[in-house]
Amino acid sequence: LIFLPFRGQNMTSPSEVPLEAITVLSSEHGRERRLQRNIAIKDLQAAIKYGKKIPGFKRPDGRETWMYTHAGITYVTDSTSKKEITSWAAQGCGVNVQKFTIARKMYQDHERAQNTIRNKSKWTSHTVAVVDQ
Repeated sequence: LIFLPFRGQNMTSPSEVPLEAITVLSSEHGRERRLQRNIAIKDLQAAIKYGKKIPGFKRPDGRETWMYTHAGITYVTDSTSKKEITSWAAQGCGVNVQKFTIARKMYQDHERAQNTIRNKSKWTSHTVAVVDQ
């Protein structure tokens, strides 16, 4: 996060800075997640400027993080609030998923797959699926 005051002004907090002057230093992971979740940089800038800032979760290496929440967007930064870690939208908040009518065969295939998953005797591997939202 870089606050760029206008000439002759001494700004110290995000609320005093124009939205477009708040710089987000992106990470590869953060960019990927924003693309997947249809979150714009301006949404992160707004979260910093107008949102609620709370301590985030510790990273695996023990470093602290910050979480900003605003208008259904949660934005996680490093301990300095300068580098993006990740972001997500609250479920159903600003992310419209187009409804799709599926064919009967698709539904039957889905039901069959669910039944297979529920029957642990049919499991043949030790695969773990992690879903990052």
